[in-house]
Amino acid sequence: MPARILLIVLLVMVVSILSIVVLQQTTGSGSDTPPPEGELLSNPSKMAHEL
Repeated sequence: MPARILLIVLLVMVVSILSIVVLQQTTGSGSDTPPPEGELLSNPSKMAHEL
C-alpha cells in the first residue's frame, strides 16, 4: 500500500506540474486573460489586436 500511495502522489504532482506549464505557455503568449481554445487556434492575431 505505501508504494501505491507514493506512485499516486508522484503521478498527481507530475500531472499538475505539466498542466501548470501548459497553461503558462498558452496564457503567457500575449495577455493576462486567455481567449477560448478555438479562437486561439483559429485567429491569434485577431485576438491580439482586440486586446
